Amino acid sequence: MKRIFLLSTLFFMLFLFCTQGVVAQSIIQMGTNRPAYKSGYAVMEIYGVSANGSGSLIDEEGTTYPIYNYTGYVGGSFYFYVKPGVYTVESIGTSGKYVYIMINGVKKLLIAGSSFTIPNTGSFVSIVFSTQNM
Repeated sequence: MKRIFLLSTLFFMLFLFCTQGVVAQSIIQMGTNRPAYKSGYAVMEIYGVSANGSGSLIDEEGTTYPIYNYTGYVGGSFYFYVKPGVYTVESIGTSGKYVYIMINGVKKLLIAGSSFTIPNTGSFVSIVFSTQNM
């Protein structure tokens, strides 16, 4: 009986240890191919128009995530899963002149310190590094 109690206590403690701090990431890097639908996330495409770039975004919990588009060729994209919510641009840079975000067809310049909202999982989100103005 003692062994069963000890074993069950051990398994319970192992369960607590393994599940502590398991939090779903707000942004997940997915590579250069458009990923399939993932429950709870929108797809964000990051690409350049004759430019590359990178930066970092902070989610509502204060976690920082890197974003980038360095494909080695013009026209390439990187894709990310992104949870709906408010994001703040911690830093952003480009080899071009402009960085903008497009959410459901609405464009907005993106600069360090600005924020944006991804309204739902069905949102179409793009961050564009460009040599051309919007």
